[in-house]
Amino acid sequence: MLVLASRLLLLLLPLAAHSSAAAPHTQPRALSSTRQLHAESHWETLPSLPLGPRQENSVAALGTDVYILAGITAAAPNATAFPSLQLVQAYSTESRTWRRVADVPTPLNHAHLAAVAGKLYVLGSLTGDGPFLPTGVSYKYDAGADAWTRLPKDGHMPEGSERGAGAVGSGGTANVSVFDTQTGTWLPAEGWPALPDGGRDHAGGAVVGDTMAGMPTPRGGLMAAAVDGKVYTFGGENDEALGAGPDGVYADVEVYDTETDCWEKLPDMAVPRHGTGAAVVAGRIFIPGGANMTGAGATSVFDAFSP
Repeated sequence: MLVLASRLLLLLLPLAAHSSAAAPHTQPRALSSTRQLHAESHWETLPSLPLGPRQENSVAALGTDVYILAGITAAAPNATAFPSLQLVQAYSTESRTWRRVADVPTPLNHAHLAAVAGKLYVLGSLTGDGPFLPTGVSYKYDAGADAWTRLPKDGHMPEGSERGAGAVGSGGTANVSVFDTQTGTWLPAEGWPALPDGGRDHAGGAVVGDTMAGMPTPRGGLMAAAVDGKVYTFGGENDEALGAGPDGVYADVEVYDTETDCWEKLPDMAVPRHGTGAAVVAGRIFIPGGANMTGAGATSVFDAFSP
Protein backbone atom coordinates (compact mmCIF):
# COMPACT_ATOMS: atom_id res chain seq x y z
CA MET A 1 0.00 0.00 0.00
CA LEU A 2 1.30 3.42 -0.90
CA VAL A 3 0.27 6.38 1.19
CA LEU A 4 0.93 9.94 0.12
CA ALA A 5 1.45 12.63 2.74
CA SER A 6 2.70 16.05 1.63
CA ARG A 7 6.14 15.56 0.05
CA LEU A 8 6.66 12.19 1.74
CA LEU A 9 5.68 8.82 0.34
CA LEU A 10 5.06 6.15 2.97
CA LEU A 11 5.12 2.54 1.84
CA LEU A 12 3.18 0.18 4.09
CA LEU A 13 2.21 -3.48 3.96
CA PRO A 14 4.84 -4.58 1.41
CA LEU A 15 4.68 -7.92 -0.37
CA ALA A 16 7.61 -9.97 -1.55
CA ALA A 17 6.29 -12.95 -3.53
CA HIS A 18 3.27 -14.25 -5.41
CA SER A 19 0.61 -16.38 -3.76
CA SER A 20 -3.03 -17.09 -4.48
CA ALA A 21 -3.81 -18.05 -0.88
CA ALA A 22 -6.69 -16.14 0.67
CA ALA A 23 -6.01 -14.01 3.71
CA PRO A 24 -7.43 -15.31 7.00
CA HIS A 25 -10.84 -13.94 7.94
CA THR A 26 -10.91 -11.65 10.95
CA GLN A 27 -13.82 -9.74 12.43
CA PRO A 28 -13.55 -5.93 12.43
CA ARG A 29 -13.91 -4.16 15.75
CA ALA A 30 -17.28 -2.63 16.60
CA LEU A 31 -18.41 0.13 14.25
CA SER A 32 -19.91 3.43 15.26
CA SER A 33 -22.71 2.87 12.75
CA THR A 34 -23.40 1.45 9.32
CA ARG A 35 -25.84 3.31 7.08
CA GLN A 36 -27.38 2.32 3.77
CA LEU A 37 -27.18 3.41 0.15
CA HIS A 38 -26.66 6.97 -1.02
CA ALA A 39 -29.20 7.56 -3.77
CA GLU A 40 -26.97 10.16 -5.44
CA SER A 41 -23.94 7.87 -5.75
CA HIS A 42 -23.57 6.24 -9.15
CA TRP A 43 -21.27 4.43 -11.57
CA GLU A 44 -20.41 5.40 -15.15
CA THR A 45 -18.93 3.08 -17.78
CA LEU A 46 -16.00 4.68 -19.63
CA PRO A 47 -14.00 3.75 -22.76
CA SER A 48 -12.30 0.40 -22.12
CA LEU A 49 -8.53 -0.03 -22.11
CA PRO A 50 -7.55 0.12 -25.81
CA LEU A 51 -4.38 -2.01 -25.60
CA GLY A 52 -5.87 -5.00 -23.86
CA PRO A 53 -6.73 -6.30 -20.41
CA ARG A 54 -4.63 -5.38 -17.37
CA GLN A 55 -4.39 -6.35 -13.73
CA GLU A 56 -1.84 -5.98 -10.93
CA ASN A 57 -1.23 -2.56 -12.48
CA SER A 58 -0.90 0.72 -10.59
CA VAL A 59 -3.06 3.82 -10.99
CA ALA A 60 -2.53 7.52 -10.23
CA ALA A 61 -3.78 10.92 -11.42
CA LEU A 62 -1.82 13.90 -12.71
CA GLY A 63 -4.00 16.94 -13.26
CA THR A 64 -7.05 15.75 -15.18
CA ASP A 65 -5.35 12.62 -16.53
CA VAL A 66 -5.56 9.11 -15.07
CA TYR A 67 -2.48 6.92 -15.56
CA ILE A 68 -2.39 3.12 -15.56
CA LEU A 69 1.07 1.64 -15.22
CA ALA A 70 2.55 -1.78 -15.98
CA GLY A 71 0.98 -4.91 -14.43
CA ILE A 72 0.21 -8.14 -16.28
CA THR A 73 -2.24 -8.91 -19.08
CA ALA A 74 -4.70 -11.72 -19.73
CA ALA A 75 -3.13 -15.17 -19.73
CA ALA A 76 -4.03 -18.33 -21.59
CA PRO A 77 -5.85 -21.04 -19.63
CA ASN A 78 -3.49 -23.02 -17.39
CA ALA A 79 -0.69 -20.54 -18.04
CA THR A 80 2.33 -20.81 -15.77
CA ALA A 81 4.00 -17.54 -16.82
CA PHE A 82 2.59 -14.04 -16.37
CA PRO A 83 5.06 -11.59 -17.92
CA SER A 84 5.28 -8.15 -16.32
CA LEU A 85 4.55 -5.16 -18.54
CA GLN A 86 6.26 -1.84 -19.25
CA LEU A 87 3.13 -0.35 -20.81
CA VAL A 88 1.84 3.00 -19.51
CA GLN A 89 -1.37 4.67 -20.70
CA ALA A 90 -3.09 7.92 -19.81
CA TYR A 91 -6.80 8.72 -19.95
CA SER A 92 -7.92 12.32 -20.39
CA THR A 93 -11.02 12.93 -18.29
CA GLU A 94 -11.66 16.06 -20.37
CA SER A 95 -11.57 14.53 -23.88
CA ARG A 96 -12.55 11.03 -22.66
CA THR A 97 -9.78 9.47 -24.74
CA TRP A 98 -6.83 7.17 -24.07
CA ARG A 99 -3.26 7.70 -25.25
CA ARG A 100 -0.07 5.74 -24.84
CA VAL A 101 2.80 7.46 -23.05
CA ALA A 102 6.42 6.48 -22.50
CA ASP A 103 6.90 2.94 -21.20
CA VAL A 104 8.36 2.53 -17.74
CA PRO A 105 11.97 1.34 -18.27
CA THR A 106 11.56 -1.97 -16.39
CA PRO A 107 8.73 -4.51 -16.68
CA LEU A 108 6.80 -4.23 -13.41
CA ASN A 109 3.71 -5.29 -11.55
CA HIS A 110 2.32 -4.28 -8.15
CA ALA A 111 4.40 -1.09 -8.30
CA HIS A 112 4.22 1.56 -5.57
CA LEU A 113 2.96 4.52 -7.62
CA ALA A 114 2.03 8.02 -6.47
CA ALA A 115 1.78 11.54 -7.85
CA VAL A 116 3.70 14.30 -6.06
CA ALA A 117 4.16 17.89 -7.26
CA GLY A 118 3.19 17.09 -10.84
CA LYS A 119 5.40 14.01 -11.17
CA LEU A 120 4.75 10.28 -10.93
CA TYR A 121 6.99 8.19 -8.70
CA VAL A 122 7.50 4.43 -8.88
CA LEU A 123 9.19 3.29 -5.68
CA GLY A 124 9.80 -0.42 -5.78
CA SER A 125 7.64 -3.16 -7.26
CA LEU A 126 7.48 -6.80 -8.19
CA THR A 127 8.90 -8.01 -11.49
CA GLY A 128 9.41 -11.16 -13.54
CA ASP A 129 7.09 -13.73 -15.11
CA GLY A 130 6.04 -15.45 -11.89
CA PRO A 131 6.85 -16.20 -9.24
CA PHE A 132 7.30 -12.45 -9.01
CA LEU A 133 10.40 -11.06 -7.33
CA PRO A 134 10.78 -7.77 -5.45
CA THR A 135 12.91 -4.94 -6.79
CA GLY A 136 13.84 -1.64 -5.18
CA VAL A 137 14.60 0.17 -8.45
CA SER A 138 12.69 3.45 -8.56
CA TYR A 139 11.71 5.97 -11.25
CA LYS A 140 10.23 9.45 -11.72
CA TYR A 141 7.97 10.41 -14.64
CA ASP A 142 7.75 13.93 -16.13
CA ALA A 143 4.50 14.24 -18.10
CA GLY A 144 5.64 17.42 -19.85
CA ALA A 145 8.67 15.66 -21.29
CA ASP A 146 6.93 12.28 -21.47
CA ALA A 147 10.05 10.74 -20.00
CA TRP A 148 11.04 8.45 -17.16
CA THR A 149 14.18 9.04 -15.09
CA ARG A 150 15.76 6.34 -13.00
CA LEU A 151 16.29 7.72 -9.54
CA PRO A 152 19.89 7.72 -8.28
CA LYS A 153 21.03 4.99 -5.93
CA ASP A 154 19.83 6.92 -2.87
CA GLY A 155 16.35 6.90 -4.42
CA HIS A 156 16.15 3.13 -4.61
CA MET A 157 14.55 1.23 -1.79
CA PRO A 158 17.17 0.49 0.88
CA GLU A 159 18.82 -2.92 0.66
CA GLY A 160 16.75 -5.54 2.39
CA SER A 161 13.51 -3.55 2.11
CA GLU A 162 12.86 -4.10 -1.62
CA ARG A 163 9.25 -5.10 -2.23
CA GLY A 164 6.09 -4.65 -4.22
CA ALA A 165 2.54 -4.22 -2.98
CA GLY A 166 -0.98 -5.13 -3.98
CA ALA A 167 -3.16 -8.14 -4.52
CA VAL A 168 -0.50 -10.87 -4.47
CA GLY A 169 1.84 -12.06 -1.75
CA SER A 170 2.55 -14.90 0.60
CA GLY A 171 2.67 -12.60 3.59
CA GLY A 172 2.68 -9.05 4.82
CA THR A 173 4.94 -7.00 7.06
CA ALA A 174 4.39 -4.20 9.52
CA ASN A 175 7.37 -2.19 8.25
CA VAL A 176 6.96 1.43 7.22
CA SER A 177 9.31 3.06 4.69
CA VAL A 178 9.34 6.78 3.90
CA PHE A 179 10.67 8.46 0.74
CA ASP A 180 11.25 12.24 0.64
CA THR A 181 10.53 13.46 -2.91
CA GLN A 182 12.31 16.79 -2.31
CA THR A 183 15.64 15.30 -1.30
CA GLY A 184 15.24 12.16 -3.41
CA THR A 185 16.24 9.93 -0.52
CA TRP A 186 14.74 7.35 1.80
CA LEU A 187 14.47 8.46 5.41
CA PRO A 188 16.05 6.34 8.17
CA ALA A 189 13.84 3.45 9.21
CA GLU A 190 14.20 4.33 12.87
CA GLY A 191 11.41 6.44 14.31
CA TRP A 192 8.61 5.19 12.05
CA PRO A 193 6.38 2.90 14.10
CA ALA A 194 5.41 -0.47 12.70
CA LEU A 195 1.75 -1.28 12.15
CA PRO A 196 0.19 -2.32 15.46
CA ASP A 197 -1.37 -5.55 14.14
CA GLY A 198 1.84 -7.10 12.87
CA GLY A 199 1.24 -6.39 9.19
CA ARG A 200 -1.16 -7.31 6.40
CA ASP A 201 -1.10 -7.99 2.70
CA HIS A 202 -3.65 -7.47 -0.11
CA ALA A 203 -4.36 -4.03 1.34
CA GLY A 204 -5.62 -0.75 -0.05
CA GLY A 205 -5.39 2.62 1.60
CA ALA A 206 -5.53 6.38 1.42
CA VAL A 207 -4.20 9.11 3.67
CA VAL A 208 -6.69 11.11 5.71
CA GLY A 209 -6.06 10.89 9.44
CA ASP A 210 -5.49 8.59 12.37
CA THR A 211 -7.14 5.36 13.52
CA MET A 212 -10.47 4.14 12.23
CA ALA A 213 -13.22 1.62 12.81
CA GLY A 214 -12.72 -1.77 11.17
CA MET A 215 -13.96 -2.31 7.61
CA PRO A 216 -17.34 -4.12 7.56
CA THR A 217 -16.39 -6.51 4.73
CA PRO A 218 -12.92 -8.06 5.23
CA ARG A 219 -11.18 -8.50 1.85
CA GLY A 220 -7.86 -8.11 0.10
CA GLY A 221 -6.74 -6.89 -3.29
CA LEU A 222 -9.19 -4.00 -3.05
CA MET A 223 -8.98 -0.48 -4.44
CA ALA A 224 -9.15 2.62 -2.24
CA ALA A 225 -9.27 6.39 -2.66
CA ALA A 226 -9.93 9.45 -0.51
CA VAL A 227 -12.43 12.20 -1.40
CA ASP A 228 -13.43 15.05 0.93
CA GLY A 229 -12.26 13.38 4.11
CA LYS A 230 -13.81 10.00 3.30
CA VAL A 231 -12.04 6.79 2.30
CA TYR A 232 -13.82 4.75 -0.39
CA THR A 233 -13.07 1.03 -0.78
CA PHE A 234 -13.95 -1.02 -3.86
CA GLY A 235 -14.06 -4.70 -4.72
CA GLY A 236 -11.29 -7.06 -3.68
CA GLU A 237 -10.90 -10.80 -3.43
CA ASN A 238 -11.23 -13.53 -0.83
CA ASP A 239 -12.71 -16.99 -0.37
CA GLU A 240 -16.31 -17.36 -1.59
CA ALA A 241 -17.22 -18.82 1.81
CA LEU A 242 -16.17 -15.53 3.42
CA GLY A 243 -18.61 -13.42 1.42
CA ALA A 244 -17.01 -13.01 -1.99
CA GLY A 245 -18.94 -13.76 -5.18
CA PRO A 246 -18.77 -17.08 -7.07
CA ASP A 247 -15.47 -16.05 -8.69
CA GLY A 248 -13.95 -15.06 -5.34
CA VAL A 249 -14.29 -11.34 -6.13
CA TYR A 250 -16.25 -8.71 -4.21
CA ALA A 251 -18.60 -6.11 -5.67
CA ASP A 252 -18.82 -4.27 -2.35
CA VAL A 253 -18.28 -0.53 -2.10
CA GLU A 254 -17.93 0.87 1.41
CA VAL A 255 -16.93 4.33 2.57
CA TYR A 256 -15.34 5.37 5.85
CA ASP A 257 -16.08 8.83 7.26
CA THR A 258 -12.99 10.03 9.11
CA GLU A 259 -14.96 12.60 11.10
CA THR A 260 -17.73 10.33 12.41
CA ASP A 261 -15.65 7.12 12.54
CA CYS A 262 -18.35 5.10 10.81
CA TRP A 263 -18.81 3.12 7.61
CA GLU A 264 -21.54 3.32 5.00
CA LYS A 265 -22.46 0.91 2.20
CA LEU A 266 -22.71 2.38 -1.31
CA PRO A 267 -23.85 0.96 -4.69
CA ASP A 268 -21.94 -2.17 -5.69
CA MET A 269 -19.44 -2.22 -8.54
CA ALA A 270 -21.12 -3.01 -11.86
CA VAL A 271 -18.16 -5.28 -12.66
CA PRO A 272 -16.62 -6.72 -9.47
CA ARG A 273 -12.82 -6.64 -9.64
CA HIS A 274 -9.58 -6.83 -7.71
CA GLY A 275 -5.95 -6.19 -8.53
CA THR A 276 -5.93 -2.63 -9.84
CA GLY A 277 -5.96 0.86 -8.34
CA ALA A 278 -8.11 3.97 -8.07
CA ALA A 279 -7.40 7.63 -8.81
CA VAL A 280 -9.40 10.77 -8.06
CA VAL A 281 -10.03 13.62 -10.52
CA ALA A 282 -12.49 16.40 -9.65
CA GLY A 283 -14.11 14.31 -6.93
CA ARG A 284 -14.73 11.28 -9.17
CA ILE A 285 -12.97 7.97 -8.57
CA PHE A 286 -11.60 6.23 -11.68
CA ILE A 287 -10.84 2.47 -11.71
CA PRO A 288 -9.22 1.04 -14.88
CA GLY A 289 -8.64 -2.65 -15.47
CA GLY A 290 -8.37 -5.27 -12.75
CA ALA A 291 -9.32 -8.95 -12.61
CA ASN A 292 -12.88 -10.28 -12.46
CA MET A 293 -11.91 -13.57 -10.82
CA THR A 294 -9.57 -14.45 -8.00
CA GLY A 295 -5.95 -14.71 -9.11
CA ALA A 296 -5.44 -14.12 -12.85
CA GLY A 297 -8.40 -12.77 -14.82
CA ALA A 298 -7.43 -9.42 -16.36
CA THR A 299 -10.13 -7.22 -17.91
CA SER A 300 -10.28 -4.07 -20.03
CA VAL A 301 -13.14 -2.61 -17.99
CA PHE A 302 -12.92 1.07 -17.05
CA ASP A 303 -15.47 2.88 -14.94
CA ALA A 304 -15.83 5.81 -12.59
CA PHE A 305 -17.69 6.24 -9.32
CA SER A 306 -19.29 9.54 -8.31
CA PRO A 307 -19.82 9.65 -4.54
